[in-house]
Amino acid sequence: MADGEGKTNKETSELLGITMANVTTWTKRWIDRALDSIEERLHDLPRSGSPGKITPEQWCQIMAICCRPPREYGYPITHWTGTELAKEVIKQGIIETISVSHLNDFLKKQNYNRTAPATG
Repeated sequence: MADGEGKTNKETSELLGITMANVTTWTKRWIDRALDSIEERLHDLPRSGSPGKITPEQWCQIMAICCRPPREYGYPITHWTGTELAKEVIKQGIIETISVSHLNDFLKKQNYNRTAPATG
């Protein structure tokens, strides 16, 4: 928008419904990385800290378990709890260890509804 349409960062932020800080960050990155390909310019920059320990494939396997009622896995409950779900994914060998809070945080970000597997 800034380059092709001549819009200001403020106009762009209002049109897209995002903060001026985000527009400024991406505009600066676009200019600073002018020699990179478009794909490289649009990717997030590397982040500090250790990489994730659970792969996307493992998260998919965990979500597949979440989509089935706990009773199918021998639990006498109608809805998954973080504790029971953590026990099951470890029992199945998907991962060696996971904290209940990490699992719950992930599910919350996915808008996982604990009642859906039981109610259909």
